[in-house]
Amino acid sequence: MTFLANIRSRFGALRSQGEMLAGVAQAYRASEGARSAGELDEAIARLTKGASPAFDLSTRSGRAVSVRQLEELFFEIVSGFSPALFLEAGAKAADASLRARKLLPRATVVAYEANPYTHERFSKKRDYEAEGVDYRNLALGSSPSEVTFNVRKTDDGQPSADGQGSLLKNLEYEPGHIQVTVEATTIDATLREFDADDCILWVDVEGASREVLGGADRALARASAIFIEVEDREYWDSQWLSQRVLLELNHAGLVPVARDYQSRYQWNVVCVRREMLWSPLFLRPFLAYCSRLVRLQAKLRTSPSPS
Repeated sequence: MTFLANIRSRFGALRSQGEMLAGVAQAYRASEGARSAGELDEAIARLTKGASPAFDLSTRSGRAVSVRQLEELFFEIVSGFSPALFLEAGAKAADASLRARKLLPRATVVAYEANPYTHERFSKKRDYEAEGVDYRNLALGSSPSEVTFNVRKTDDGQPSADGQGSLLKNLEYEPGHIQVTVEATTIDATLREFDADDCILWVDVEGASREVLGGADRALARASAIFIEVEDREYWDSQWLSQRVLLELNHAGLVPVARDYQSRYQWNVVCVRREMLWSPLFLRPFLAYCSRLVRLQAKLRTSPSPS
């Protein structure tokens, strides 16, 4: 079975963290032939032994732990891979870019926030330029152009600076939206602007993955890793759902390696370039991540049940 067919056939069933990791190991072997996964197999076997998940998904705090663990894995990968360009799409306060800046002293770090109210709000709070982050009030799309951006209304009808606007309309948001026209560029244009040979991406664009990734063919071919928010149900009009996003990333050579449980139908996933899966730069942080999950799993098993 080809690597792509392996991912296609398995991803729909990958719902628990253990299943995701086991699927990754199987995908490794499908792509590498007889090559042994060694320590990776052992770590995954330990993690998936038994039925208990590593996180208490019945509570918001438990789900938040899964998010923090995934982010920790991602930034350990970022530090090891040391890309020339770190790009954050849907930046809000640019927290991911600020964290990447501390890990990547030589890299170019660019954060895009399309909502002008959000960009203004956070630009007043800190000097991004002084902190080494190029914080831009631009949308990212499939081509450079002017685009309509949907800013969420507050309950009293004012434009919200909450960082949750989108190029797409949220089908379930009752107060509605204020539409503003903003300039858009592409991820590929940013790659060319800085003449970057490689990059790592953080994409949190409220359902607009199709639009943003549509302008990133060159970047995806050169990306060593991506952290991206996906959905299993259609919150935004005409959005790509998780399986379509991950299939597109796999076409570009980016393989899903771990996920979180942010909420029931919305979650984040880390994908890594297929050629890097056997590199110590990936395996060291990934095995450390597996070990952390094993400890969390053991802690959950020994914790008293709530009365």
